[in-house]
Amino acid sequence: MQPILSFEEIRSSNLSLLYVEDDEDLRRHTTTLFSSLFSEVDSCANGREALIKLTARSYDLLITDITMPLMDGLELIKQIRDLNPTQHILIISAYSDDKYLLNSIELGVDGYILKPFNLEELQKRLSNIVNKIVEERNRSNLELSYKEQKRGMDNLTKAYSYNALMERLNEGEPLSMLLLNIDHFSNINEGYGFDVGDQLLCEAGRMLLFIKREEMDLYRFNSDEFVLLQDDLVENDYLRDVAESIISFFAESEVELFAGASMYISFSIAGSKGYGVGILNQAKMALKELREFRRGAYKLYDSKSPYLHRQQSNIYWIQKIKEFINDSKLVTYFQPIVNNKTDKIEKYECLVRINDEGTLISPLHFLQAAKITGVLPHITRSTIKKSFETFCDTEYEFSINITADDLHMNFLHDALLSASEKYSIDPGRVVLEILEDVATLDEDTILEQLYELREEGFKIAIDDFGSQSSNLSRLLEFSPDYLKIDGSFIRNITHDEKSRIITEAIVLLAHKSNIKVVAEFVHSKEVQDTILELGIDYSQGHFFGAAKEEIE
Repeated sequence: MQPILSFEEIRSSNLSLLYVEDDEDLRRHTTTLFSSLFSEVDSCANGREALIKLTARSYDLLITDITMPLMDGLELIKQIRDLNPTQHILIISAYSDDKYLLNSIELGVDGYILKPFNLEELQKRLSNIVNKIVEERNRSNLELSYKEQKRGMDNLTKAYSYNALMERLNEGEPLSMLLLNIDHFSNINEGYGFDVGDQLLCEAGRMLLFIKREEMDLYRFNSDEFVLLQDDLVENDYLRDVAESIISFFAESEVELFAGASMYISFSIAGSKGYGVGILNQAKMALKELREFRRGAYKLYDSKSPYLHRQQSNIYWIQKIKEFINDSKLVTYFQPIVNNKTDKIEKYECLVRINDEGTLISPLHFLQAAKITGVLPHITRSTIKKSFETFCDTEYEFSINITADDLHMNFLHDALLSASEKYSIDPGRVVLEILEDVATLDEDTILEQLYELREEGFKIAIDDFGSQSSNLSRLLEFSPDYLKIDGSFIRNITHDEKSRIITEAIVLLAHKSNIKVVAEFVHSKEVQDTILELGIDYSQGHFFGAAKEEIE
């Protein structure tokens, strides 16, 4: 049995107290006594006021009467148990009825004193409770100290640090994770400054620590992301409940900033379960998929997601693309383009393929990886070299696909002129195909390059026209030589009235502007008959010939 603490020892424990009593005179006198025993004392007149205070902050001890207006002591205790099951509570009441005493025991209070109380009885009850609180505090401090030493803390948000997160994941134990990303955080940094951004992170971290499940640990992952980790593999419904509660909480709660300012923020949340660092990668993948479609929501990792399969394909090609290029597996194929007035092949489009042990791989699979790894300009240079070599002894016009990356690298002017001179090819036979979004860019350097290339005699074609939200006035101002209608309209033109109407409008617009029109993906005689009916100048597609490594 622990010794009874003196009032001085109780005072030295530095505890906070909330005292609830509806009798104003008694509350005033008793508060004076409690102020000599506790380092911080707040008081209020009823259970409703007390509940508001306890929702806003925590107290080491609650001392309450039972019979009070608005909300009595027993109802207050029930509400508190939902809010904080471990709250220490002492009842001081004039009621000695067994019913009240039994209810108090069922609610798990730490003590019950009858009014009017004497100091000796108060000392005994407080000594017992304070000993419990001090023991719990010491144990919690030891556990926290151990965790801080083992895991480290983030100075700004008071969550565990990135290094601590990686150490925990590397232990290889079964874990369940929620990855939380603050939506549009970069806009906050840019619009309000980094000081406000740091303050927001600090407050967001504090609020997450307050509302998180007790069994979960909070980590700061990077600038605007947090991670919640829990031991073991929990049910998906559990993760969904936690994610929904966080989203709902921040939808209703403003984040307090400097000088009374505040703002609402939202989180995009991704969940995953498993072992080791892999669950972090899974959560990142799920978050990326989520943010492509919406914000302020949650998504659990799904190994069967079509999006995931595309990402895995991209990862494969990121690893393989440079290897294929270095092994000279990049090849150029040529597809004929027919003049619809003469019914003869006048042009070819130069198309890139990868030849992997006899298997031809289309750009659909590797162009995104080539962009990510920065090798698109290398592919374009290879295509320029091969196409100029192929057409140097012919009269055919030929087209080369140009990307925004090529224009940003600013090498096309010199490379094309050098190839024209080396192979004695008039620039007027060379068509540079660009996507319509490139033609409408406002970047002066890109437009300057295109104008310079046209001045040298090279022709310009807008590829996949109609697939983007085009700035038509900019396109007409740019005045390309050719418009290549997006294949999605041509494929369906014989049975889709909308495709026919859109195609007809494009042809009218182009011809009014003295621009020639090319139809791609012409795959049947029925489609070609419609193309001729609409007055389209050129046709390209399998009906006239697939892309081949040699020209006819």
